[in-house]
Amino acid sequence: MLSNHDKIFQARIDIETAAEISHATISEVMDNIDDDRYKYILLGVLQQQEGITRALETINEALKAEREKAA
Repeated sequence: MLSNHDKIFQARIDIETAAEISHATISEVMDNIDDDRYKYILLGVLQQQEGITRALETINEALKAEREKAA
Protein backbone atom coordinates (compact mmCIF):
# COMPACT_ATOMS: atom_id res chain seq x y z
CA MET A 1 0.00 0.00 0.00
CA LEU A 2 1.36 3.38 -1.00
CA SER A 3 1.85 6.11 1.55
CA ASN A 4 0.25 9.50 0.97
CA HIS A 5 3.69 10.86 0.10
CA ASP A 6 4.17 8.13 -2.52
CA LYS A 7 0.70 8.78 -3.97
CA ILE A 8 1.43 12.49 -4.27
CA PHE A 9 4.82 11.76 -5.80
CA GLN A 10 3.27 9.42 -8.39
CA ALA A 11 0.53 11.93 -9.19
CA ARG A 12 3.18 14.60 -9.73
CA ILE A 13 5.02 12.35 -12.14
CA ASP A 14 1.80 11.62 -14.03
CA ILE A 15 0.93 15.32 -14.29
CA GLU A 16 4.46 16.23 -15.37
CA THR A 17 4.44 13.55 -18.09
CA ALA A 18 1.03 14.63 -19.39
CA ALA A 19 2.09 18.29 -19.40
CA GLU A 20 5.27 17.53 -21.34
CA ILE A 21 3.44 15.43 -23.95
CA SER A 22 0.65 17.95 -24.43
CA HIS A 23 3.18 20.81 -24.67
CA ALA A 24 5.08 18.96 -27.39
CA THR A 25 1.86 18.14 -29.24
CA ILE A 26 0.57 21.70 -29.15
CA SER A 27 3.97 23.07 -30.19
CA GLU A 28 4.03 20.72 -33.19
CA VAL A 29 0.53 21.79 -34.22
CA MET A 30 1.47 25.47 -33.86
CA ASP A 31 4.49 24.96 -36.10
CA ASN A 32 2.31 23.42 -38.82
CA ILE A 33 -0.75 25.69 -38.83
CA ASP A 34 -1.18 28.79 -40.95
CA ASP A 35 -4.19 30.37 -39.25
CA ASP A 36 -2.96 33.02 -36.79
CA ARG A 37 -6.20 32.87 -34.77
CA TYR A 38 -5.56 29.24 -33.93
CA LYS A 39 -1.93 29.98 -33.15
CA TYR A 40 -3.03 32.55 -30.55
CA ILE A 41 -5.50 30.08 -29.05
CA LEU A 42 -2.77 27.45 -28.79
CA LEU A 43 -0.37 30.01 -27.36
CA GLY A 44 -2.91 30.63 -24.60
CA VAL A 45 -3.00 26.92 -23.85
CA LEU A 46 0.81 26.81 -23.72
CA GLN A 47 0.80 29.71 -21.27
CA GLN A 48 -1.60 27.79 -19.02
CA GLN A 49 0.73 24.81 -19.18
CA GLU A 50 3.54 27.04 -17.97
CA GLY A 51 1.39 27.71 -14.91
CA ILE A 52 1.02 23.95 -14.41
CA THR A 53 4.79 23.54 -14.69
CA ARG A 54 5.38 26.24 -12.08
CA ALA A 55 2.87 24.56 -9.75
CA LEU A 56 4.69 21.24 -10.23
CA GLU A 57 7.96 22.92 -9.29
CA THR A 58 6.32 24.17 -6.09
CA ILE A 59 5.06 20.66 -5.34
CA ASN A 60 8.54 19.26 -5.98
CA GLU A 61 10.08 21.74 -3.57
CA ALA A 62 7.48 20.96 -0.89
CA LEU A 63 7.94 17.20 -1.29
CA LYS A 64 11.70 17.57 -1.10
CA ALA A 65 11.44 19.67 2.05
CA GLU A 66 9.10 17.13 3.66
CA ARG A 67 11.40 14.26 2.72
CA GLU A 68 14.44 16.08 4.17
CA LYS A 69 12.48 16.96 7.32
CA ALA A 70 11.48 13.31 7.81
CA ALA A 71 15.07 12.06 7.37
